[in-house]
Amino acid sequence: MAVLANGGHDGTIAKRAHYAPPWADVSIIGIAGSSGSGKSTLSQAIVNKLNLPWVVILSIDSFYKTLDAESHKKAFLNEYDFDSPEAIDFDVLVDRLRDLKAGKRAEIPVYSFEKHARLDKTTAIYSPHVLILEGIFALYDPRVLELLDMRIFCEADADTCLSRRILRDVRDRGRDISGIIKQWFSFVKPNFEKYVDPQRKVADIIVPRGVENHVAMSMVVQFIEQKLLEKSTHHRAALTNLEIGAQSEPLSKSISVMPQTSQLRGMNTIIRDIDTSSEDFIFYFDRFTALLVEQALNNIPFAPLTVTTPQGYSYAGLKSKGNVSAVIVLRGGAALETGLRRVIPDCKTGRVLIQSNIRTGEPELHFLVLPEDIAKHEAVLLLDAQMSSGGSALMAVQVLVDHGVKPERIVLATYSAGRMGLHRLTKAFPEIAAVVGNLVQDVEESARSTWKLLGLRQTPPARQLSGAPLPQTKSRLVNFAYRTAAVFGTTIVVFTAGVVAFFLYDASTYKIHPDSAEIHVSQLALNPRRGGPKNLPILEVCIDDDDDEEMRRQKDKPKLVILGGGWGSVALLKELNPDNYHVTVVSPVNYFLFTPMLPSSTVGTLSLRALVEPIRRITHRVKGHYVQASAEDVDFSSRLVEVSQINCHGQEERFYIPYDKLVIGVGSVTNAHGVKGLEHCNFLKTIDDAREIRNKVIQNLELACLPTTSDDERRRLLSFVVCGGGPTGVEFAAELFDLLNEDLTVYFPRLLRNEISVHLIQSRDHILNTYDETLSKYAEERFARDQVAVLTNSRVREVREDSIVFTQHGEDGSIVTKELPMGFCLWSTGVSQTEFARRLAKKLGDAQTNQHALETDTHLRVNGTPLGDVYAIGDCSTVQNNITDHIVTFLRVLAWKHGKDPENLELRFEDWRNVAAQVRARFPQAAGHLKRLDRLFSEYDKDQSGTLDFGELRELLKQIDNKLTSLPATAQRAHQQGQYLAHKFNKLARAAEGLKANEIIEGDLDAAVYKAFEYKHLGSLAYIGNSAVLDLGQGVKFAGGLWAVYAWRSIYFAQSVSFRTRVLMAMDWAKRALFGRDLMSY
Repeated sequence: MAVLANGGHDGTIAKRAHYAPPWADVSIIGIAGSSGSGKSTLSQAIVNKLNLPWVVILSIDSFYKTLDAESHKKAFLNEYDFDSPEAIDFDVLVDRLRDLKAGKRAEIPVYSFEKHARLDKTTAIYSPHVLILEGIFALYDPRVLELLDMRIFCEADADTCLSRRILRDVRDRGRDISGIIKQWFSFVKPNFEKYVDPQRKVADIIVPRGVENHVAMSMVVQFIEQKLLEKSTHHRAALTNLEIGAQSEPLSKSISVMPQTSQLRGMNTIIRDIDTSSEDFIFYFDRFTALLVEQALNNIPFAPLTVTTPQGYSYAGLKSKGNVSAVIVLRGGAALETGLRRVIPDCKTGRVLIQSNIRTGEPELHFLVLPEDIAKHEAVLLLDAQMSSGGSALMAVQVLVDHGVKPERIVLATYSAGRMGLHRLTKAFPEIAAVVGNLVQDVEESARSTWKLLGLRQTPPARQLSGAPLPQTKSRLVNFAYRTAAVFGTTIVVFTAGVVAFFLYDASTYKIHPDSAEIHVSQLALNPRRGGPKNLPILEVCIDDDDDEEMRRQKDKPKLVILGGGWGSVALLKELNPDNYHVTVVSPVNYFLFTPMLPSSTVGTLSLRALVEPIRRITHRVKGHYVQASAEDVDFSSRLVEVSQINCHGQEERFYIPYDKLVIGVGSVTNAHGVKGLEHCNFLKTIDDAREIRNKVIQNLELACLPTTSDDERRRLLSFVVCGGGPTGVEFAAELFDLLNEDLTVYFPRLLRNEISVHLIQSRDHILNTYDETLSKYAEERFARDQVAVLTNSRVREVREDSIVFTQHGEDGSIVTKELPMGFCLWSTGVSQTEFARRLAKKLGDAQTNQHALETDTHLRVNGTPLGDVYAIGDCSTVQNNITDHIVTFLRVLAWKHGKDPENLELRFEDWRNVAAQVRARFPQAAGHLKRLDRLFSEYDKDQSGTLDFGELRELLKQIDNKLTSLPATAQRAHQQGQYLAHKFNKLARAAEGLKANEIIEGDLDAAVYKAFEYKHLGSLAYIGNSAVLDLGQGVKFAGGLWAVYAWRSIYFAQSVSFRTRVLMAMDWAKRALFGRDLMSY
């Protein structure tokens, strides 16, 4: 029914057309059930399933009544009945639901379960299309039932409900378990039978098992989707109805189109010119919008005001009756904000984001922020850059009206608008004023004119953009044949073009003429001077230092020497700025080895060349130098590294390499643990190790096929033993099983498969003991299924030529010694120091106390060496966590500086916070143990004095020290350390000139320039035979079949050092799938 209203601008009576936004008459779904029955989980699951911003959950828990003093006291004693209908303020709940039904904004109270009180603040709900009301009494009050469109009752068994309630109240509401159980048996259970269970009778759907009931979930979701579709249809129909009469009726007199003066036409010409620069466009558009806003201000109410001029005359003027604010439509209206600020610099503004649905063309409200007191403002400017159909402007005006703004106080300002949109707007809201910069032709009208001009029948506007297939002129079979031929032909053309392009590129890589020229080589490079403690040649100048201009520029840069070509060294080289250092890499092998995939190369899954990258190719990026040699010693005082190499005559040559900064990344060797007979074992650390294992496995298989091999000898040859249940041992066992299971049965006699045995010996309770326990058990179950025998709680005593002796703990605690025949044994039981690292540790004396690695500080500087000269990364190093010594020394110095006795020092909480901040900065790994400073302070403040004395502080820091563990000896840690050093060296190089200018050449420059190293564990991976486990930390873990294998491969594929190795890895995986593994020994 139409309503008559005063237009407010021309004194006439305008007929108002009905417009209802899509959130009017919101659909409300009630979900009731016992406490802990899964109502909240079901509600959240419905919202997640729909994945729409217009579905909102409202909990009845927000409407608990405010308690009086007596009830408040009972609540803290768990003696107040919160599970009775009397505890719920149904009057307020019904009022809020009715507001939402009417499309109004509803203020929802906030209830604190920790304070047992309703808070002063509220939460606003506005414009939901669907509201899910959940709570134990959602279907209790008859007034609420009248407002519901669907009624759902959740049920679950009592034990499940109690366990869920305990978890929820302990985690979210800060209650203790005894109080929860007391409330359950005193109030919850009796009230369920009295008040809650009867609500089943009024329910439309009863949902047992909560979110596990997929049928019920689908029914609810379908109902909501149907409601949303109906609302969308009605809304679009309302917009269509507003269009009627747009062509015949004139524009409303409340619409003001800016007169097209020469100035405005000139600015429009510049704005619309495709060749206009962005600077000119912005300048003239802002100028235009300022005029537009000034014109809009002519529509706000003014009151007379007489003022006195500086000359003493009276002037009868005007002033604004009240505050003026603006709401910007972010869809495009934000472009008008600059002009607004030029006219009203201090104008209060709001934001509203309305976008049209790409399928239906229906405007949708996505975001809303309005000034708090907007309803009291005398005028509100609605800024929208352009208006076509008027749907967004209609919705924006409705939003303002719903928030208390009277329509006659709204002034729309838009740069351009069509007649259709303006007509729709003024039909629904005849009281508002509109100021239009340019009146343009409607999109719908333009489309109709085009159809008419072409003499074609106009299609309905709603079908102009359609996803329907084009009309078929031939049969489906003929069309399918044409399309198949087109796809096939295109494939042939693309493939042929790719082959031709490849051969053209390949031809361009060949050089016909020799590329030679005279090269200047320094005499010091060809005949190095001798010096140092042992009077050895010193490599001060490299042979290739003068090869080109870039190399010559590097000569005088600080000398950075890197020992080793592993993960840490390569990460450092890839991140280092090429212009900062003269880089020299020293390594006995001239390649980087991708160790995580090494087990795959032992059985032919991957070729060895797919895992290596030449060091010279990596150093080329930083214009570095490579020396193939082994590090023997370091003279820290002279800054010389002693290296050795075997010359062409088989004799050892030794020489020095000078450095300004030295990075030690020499890796580690396999830990023997004092076991005898390891000469009968194979190791897996290098390419040579992988090649030897591959040859040994193939050789054993071939020997087992000989007719002269006895049954016992065959079983021994086919007995494969892996010592060590870490990632390397587990992955080798898995790869070996894959070889035996997938390739052996095809190319070797079947008898071998029946007699092969694979044993995995592990000293701990589980394999992969550093992973999550569930993943370890999954790997063990997988191996058990694949007939890989896992012997846990076992320690190897001796390895013999044809057997292995080990002890195993029995279930009764007894230790049993066993002997296992074996034809192959892999020893993979941890890491130990290299001989070079041991030599350095011994040379540094008391500064090095760790028996397994070189100790560094948190800046990765080797302890005992000159500060800022020598660093160590990777397996050869460990970060020393001496928080207690560092902080205690710091406090002693601080106390002495202030003339106090350190032993009598007392720290207040503020002082303790400063100490904790220093700990976090110096020892980042300790940050996780310093999250609750207040708890730590109160826990170690034994005498409750409000201060920590020296002894209490020392004890606190010792506890943190004890909780810190050594960093894992993994490629991941070495990679992060290499990247850290590269970033720090880059920062030091940039700061060098400033430090030199200020004569700062000594001291802790690392700490002054860069933060301490912080290791971030990114997860652990392991392949376990056509399946994989991924432990990503923080409780995130995955285990599965082929999908997990592809995830494992993808991660390592992405981490591979170069594009070349990635291509080779992909080719090897493809070859394995097509032709099987390589079964050759060489």
